[in-house]
Amino acid sequence: MTDPVSQITIDDGTTQVDVTGFATLDMRIDFENIGGSALLRMRDGTGIKQTHWTKKRIILSCDGWRPTGLEAIDWSVELTITVHDYEAGTADYIGFSDGPREGWDVNAHNTTWSLTLDES
Repeated sequence: MTDPVSQITIDDGTTQVDVTGFATLDMRIDFENIGGSALLRMRDGTGIKQTHWTKKRIILSCDGWRPTGLEAIDWSVELTITVHDYEAGTADYIGFSDGPREGWDVNAHNTTWSLTLDES
């Protein structure tokens, strides 16, 4: 599921970065369900899928320049990403991330970057 987003705030407890004007070309948020499951076999051979846990993976994708304040974020601690949307309101997601990944859109001639957060 992909939703357009109007503003994103990334907070590591000591540093807070607002991503609004830097990625105004296009900001999107995708949700993926991740989880641990196992296929258990019964005596007659039928399989039953058993889910142990479920969490979400949040992927923020932005077209535009990466904000300069992201260098100050400590990516080794638990982060809070607040998504501000005019239609849906405000939602907080808490988890861990490896940091932003940058790219270059050859067709549009602009910078792209994405951030993946696994819910804790």
